[in-house]
Amino acid sequence: MLVKGKTKVKMVEHFLSACCGLGVSDIVVMSEEMPIADGSALPFVHLLQRLGFYTGIRNQKRVLRLSVPVGVEEKGRFVIALPVEKGLRISCIFSLPGTERMQFFSCQVSPVFFVNNIAPARTFGPGSEALVRRWRLRFKLEKSGSWLFPVNWRFPDEPCRHKVLDLIGDLALIGWGLQAEIVAFNPGHRLNLRLVRMLAEMAKKEVISGG
Repeated sequence: MLVKGKTKVKMVEHFLSACCGLGVSDIVVMSEEMPIADGSALPFVHLLQRLGFYTGIRNQKRVLRLSVPVGVEEKGRFVIALPVEKGLRISCIFSLPGTERMQFFSCQVSPVFFVNNIAPARTFGPGSEALVRRWRLRFKLEKSGSWLFPVNWRFPDEPCRHKVLDLIGDLALIGWGLQAEIVAFNPGHRLNLRLVRMLAEMAKKEVISGG
């Protein structure tokens, strides 16, 4: 949820991921809650494209370039941002809940790659039948322990790709583009946001110093 004064907008992570993936950094949203749609960022990508935002156009006015590694850790889970010479690269390892299986996904993030390989990855998580009814998803789900996953995956590593999708959406909250290599092990929104706050502070110091 994003909050500014009395204004609140819920369920923003997939929309923010679509904006960040396409390079959109300045947009006005008139809604109190973003729709879950199909549980991915793809419907928002299509909407932005219909509004005139296209892949390949990068609109970030400022880019945060790291000079030192920055990271956060919690109970063996971590997200680390490393300096690189250009672009944004994300490598993610994710252990599927309720199983002993692990997934790995790594990519150089670009608008075209995001649209084709990250945006379609759908959500999953701990849930109940009541939650499924609230989401009104248009595809079938199956349970693994107490977790719900789409029955037919769009990618062999769809859950891991969705973790990357969520991470990109959280990084959008920095308010700057990011030039870094992100290495993540079992990331989640709370952990991601700890890193985002650190990076946002670094961006703020860049402004103060005139960098």
